[in-house]
Amino acid sequence: MNTLTIPAELRRKCVNTIRFLAADAVEQAQSGHPGTPLGAADLAFVLWSEFLRFDPSAPDWPNRDRFVLSGGHASMLLYSLLHLSEHDLTLDELRRFRQWGSKTPGHPEFGHTTGVELTTGPLGAGFATAVGMALAGKMLAARFNQPKMPLVDAHVWGICGDGDMQEGVTAEAASLAGHLGLGNLIFLYDNNNITIEGHLDVAMGEDVGRRFEAYGWYVQYVDGHDHDAIRAALYLAQKQTTRPSLIVAKTVIGYGAPTKAGTHDVHGTPLGKAELAAMRKALDWPDETFHVPEDVRQVWQKRAEEGKKARGEWQQMFDAWRKEHPDLGKLWDAHWKREKPADLAEQLAASVAGKVDATRSLSGAVIQKACALVPSLVGGAASRARPRSCAPRWRRINWPTRRSRGAIYTSASASTRWDRFPMAWSCSAAGRPTAPRSWCSPITCVRRFGWRRCPSCPRFSSSRTTVSGWARTARRISRSSICGRCA
Repeated sequence: MNTLTIPAELRRKCVNTIRFLAADAVEQAQSGHPGTPLGAADLAFVLWSEFLRFDPSAPDWPNRDRFVLSGGHASMLLYSLLHLSEHDLTLDELRRFRQWGSKTPGHPEFGHTTGVELTTGPLGAGFATAVGMALAGKMLAARFNQPKMPLVDAHVWGICGDGDMQEGVTAEAASLAGHLGLGNLIFLYDNNNITIEGHLDVAMGEDVGRRFEAYGWYVQYVDGHDHDAIRAALYLAQKQTTRPSLIVAKTVIGYGAPTKAGTHDVHGTPLGKAELAAMRKALDWPDETFHVPEDVRQVWQKRAEEGKKARGEWQQMFDAWRKEHPDLGKLWDAHWKREKPADLAEQLAASVAGKVDATRSLSGAVIQKACALVPSLVGGAASRARPRSCAPRWRRINWPTRRSRGAIYTSASASTRWDRFPMAWSCSAAGRPTAPRSWCSPITCVRRFGWRRCPSCPRFSSSRTTVSGWARTARRISRSSICGRCA
């Protein structure tokens, strides 16, 4: 749905509905964090009403977009969106926020509330797991997508905050995402410069945007309350295919609260009856608690219909894909059903029964057996050398890291197209993986060596480009640009 077609007054009403549902729920529970839902409501509305792909009637649709609220303490932002978007979350459940047995716990819990994609709470953990979700999406796409049949092309969207950016796990995951070029990962950074203790500059002073640019992310800066700017940034981020995106959105925490907006007082405590009443007056909102205007519901009903239509189109493509590729169809089922032998443990134990060897060698034998039995198995190793116990049946893809070299392993029997994974290709001209300097991803060449062409083939001109020109070059070079020799 193009929100440009929605009158400005109705858009304002939609955003304020999110704000007051969150504020009313926190006030009724006398516990919670109203500040972020009030400040990030504009970001969330534009994302959910125009870009996020979902079908509330089929919340487990495989090719849906995933949304991760990394700061789980702001859970009422997510619950308000789930209710409005017609997921299975009633208004009564919002009224029971943080109550025992409700579907609206203080922090979102996967498997407990329909539409929650990830349990979040510890800052940084949601961001890091979203990187893993995006990587999984790329791996599935490499295994199952066929020409003109993009079975897996979903994005992972998220909202993170200042607290997330202070965590080390966020830095490590962001570095990996940038290195692997996870173009299906987009985060909105709710930069309100407030923590629960006070202003952000008490504990943090670096330029987060430039840090992420150094990681290899596509970074934009917007006013987090300007819908046109947010929309434009999300559109450009969605067009990225070889870089994850970070949109640094400057917001006001507790937006709309007359005396508490922009202060840490609104971060983790209810607004209070007087402040909430003053906010209703300032934003011209009815005194009725948990009020949802009918025209707002109609906006979200239309959005749900669009999601249902998108899923129907995907289902038609999926049915045609399964008919053309029955073997891949069986592998798809094995992945989504998480199939494994009932006696997996026994078979793994039997694979090393009676053997006397080094622990590492026995572990390798078990891994090999698990690889053969579970086609969806993926593992990692930080070892620089090629593990001989894993080599025969696993395809190994190296990538240089700051401290060592790591590797992703995937079952050779399960994947014949893993070498097409972006940013991890190895030049096939010689018929085998080569040294990192000969990788055939042009983006890698540009980013690491300043080349505008693959060093292994003459497809691109041999002129060098500066770092400042990399962004323009990267936009011109895409996966489809790779020559046949190195594809």
